[in-house]
Amino acid sequence: MKKVIWLLFSLFMMNSAFGQSSNDHTVKIKKSNSSSKNIEVEIVYNRKSATKKAPLKSTASNSDKTRFRIKRKDNKTDKATLVKTKAKEVKKVKSVEKNSVFTFDKVDIVPTFSNCKVNGKRNSKKCFKVGISKFIQNNFEYPEDAIEEGITGKVNIKFTINKNGKVVNVIATDTNDSETLTSYSVELVSKLPKLEPALKEGKPVASSYEFQLDFSL
Repeated sequence: MKKVIWLLFSLFMMNSAFGQSSNDHTVKIKKSNSSSKNIEVEIVYNRKSATKKAPLKSTASNSDKTRFRIKRKDNKTDKATLVKTKAKEVKKVKSVEKNSVFTFDKVDIVPTFSNCKVNGKRNSKKCFKVGISKFIQNNFEYPEDAIEEGITGKVNIKFTINKNGKVVNVIATDTNDSETLTSYSVELVSKLPKLEPALKEGKPVASSYEFQLDFSL
C-alpha cells in the first residue's frame, strides 16, 4: 500500500511540476471512504484563462510621419524639377530672343546708317528711312531688259539686318511675277552698307524691314 501511495505521490509531483509549466490541469489524490486501500485519483482540467493580447501600438503616427516625409521629399523633388524646368524655359526664351528677328516697332532703337546722329527711337527711324531713300536714289538703275520689254510694276522687298548690322535674307516679290524686277531688287538691296544694328534693352538684335519699289517708265 505504501508503495502504491508513494507511486501516486510521485506521479502527483511530476504532474504538479508539469502543471506549473503548462498549467492546463490539476491532479487531486484522496483516500476513498469505502476502503483505505483504494485511492481516488481525480484530474481536473483547468480552463485556460483568455490571454489578453497586448494592444498593438498604433503605428499610424509613425506611418503618417513617414508618409508626410515622403510627400515632403516628393514636394521638394517636384519643386526642384519645377525650378529646373523654369530655368530651361527661361534659357529657351533667352535663346529664342537671342535668335529672334524683331520688327522696327518691337525694338528700342532701329538700325541706323553710320552718318546718322541718333537721339531716341523716333529720330533713329526717320534717319533710317532717309538713309535708305538716299542709297536707292544714288544706286538705282532701271534694268535694261525691263526697259527693252517695257516691264513695269511694284516690287515688295523684305530684308533682315542682323545683330552685326549686316543686311541678309533679302526677299523680293513682284505683283506681275517679273523675275527681271525681283532679281534686280535683291541685287540692289544686298549692296546696302553695314549699319548700326537695332537695340533692344541696350543689346544689339536682328531686325527686319519691308518697303516697296515702284518701277515705272
